[in-house]
Amino acid sequence: MRRLRDEDGKPIGRVNVNPILDIGLYELRFSDGAILEYSPNVITEKIYSKIENHGNQQVELDMIAGHRKTVDSLHVSENPNMKKTTKDWEIGVQWKNG
Repeated sequence: MRRLRDEDGKPIGRVNVNPILDIGLYELRFSDGAILEYSPNVITEKIYSKIENHGNQQVELDMIAGHRKTVDSLHVSENPNMKKTTKDWEIGVQWKNG
């Protein structure tokens, strides 16, 4: 939401372009309405802790929100010899982390 400041109006902590080294303090509002104070280095650490060695982020699927075929998708009736595929389908999902 905002950068926190001391009673003199000066920003708390020291800012650095590298978020690991940034020790400024910020106020964050979470989806449940909670408002907490965090520094960018803690936020960055939490994000990186969810990423595996190959750079893939691990997230959990909450639900499938919808699906549809695009206008380019072909019907099997148009070509009975065509290979079954999910190409030209769009699937909307909701992740547990939002």
